[in-house]
Amino acid sequence: MKKKIKMQARLLNQSFQSDLKKLMRSLKVEEAGIKIMFPKAKLRILQINKIPSFSANILKQELLSLGGDLALPREALIKKTLINSVLLATDSQIKKLLKKIAYQGSYLKNIGFLVQQTLKNFNKGKFILKTATKTLRIKRPLIMGIINLTPDSFSGDGLLKNSASQFLERVKRKTEQMLKEGADLIDIGGESTRPGAKPIKAEEEIRRVIPALKVIKKNFPKIPVSVDTHKPLVAKLALKEGADIINDITGLRNPEITKIVAKKKAGVIIMHMKGKPSTMQKNPFYKDVVEEVYNFLAQAIQKALDQG
Repeated sequence: MKKKIKMQARLLNQSFQSDLKKLMRSLKVEEAGIKIMFPKAKLRILQINKIPSFSANILKQELLSLGGDLALPREALIKKTLINSVLLATDSQIKKLLKKIAYQGSYLKNIGFLVQQTLKNFNKGKFILKTATKTLRIKRPLIMGIINLTPDSFSGDGLLKNSASQFLERVKRKTEQMLKEGADLIDIGGESTRPGAKPIKAEEEIRRVIPALKVIKKNFPKIPVSVDTHKPLVAKLALKEGADIINDITGLRNPEITKIVAKKKAGVIIMHMKGKPSTMQKNPFYKDVVEEVYNFLAQAIQKALDQG
């Protein structure tokens, strides 16, 4: 049985000339002509990893014939191995490439699909985030108001910083203030994740989060609420009390979180963190920070999809 190869594609950059359409129109170019010519001005730079070397060489020749190119390591010419590459082509060239490789064997067909999906996702202008009770239609960046239910928040605004008295009233006022200032959703967290922060037990986190969640849901029922936690028990109780989203700073490292979110059909926010808050600043090292974070998030997304 052949081992399944998991290829990856990531858009690195693009020369998207936002003023080009305006310039063409100022020159009185016909709209039909602009539609044809504009894709020729958009250079895409995609890093495609884990391609079989024989497929990469064919892909390079196809791109060269169209005026594009594929940057390859020298070993792609002399070894039968998996290699990483960088594709350089305009939208127009990529469109022609996809047609040419659509019927050229499974690897090239899969590369074409991967490139197509990567660009499709990048070009999306609208997104839908569904939770058990709400549907968020995202047409612009949303503003999340963050309420720290802690005494030791790194931002210094934790609602338990000075006193626990009138805690829930402060939660209500803080939420109201954030909504007036334009927040689209509210995120509450009961455990500090600042560098060097010590972990707390689930019971203490629940004591902080659940009463605050109830106050927000009672007074502001239409606003989506996210709970920042990586503990399965906290997530389970929060969703039971009406939380719409779980915001996991560990990126779904605990598979139980994924199962709980999937079962409740809740939304999930996947974050990246190296190590734990208590140790995250002790000699952190990345060989390539962007690629490592990208790969981590891609794997976490796949975990979520696999759980439904």
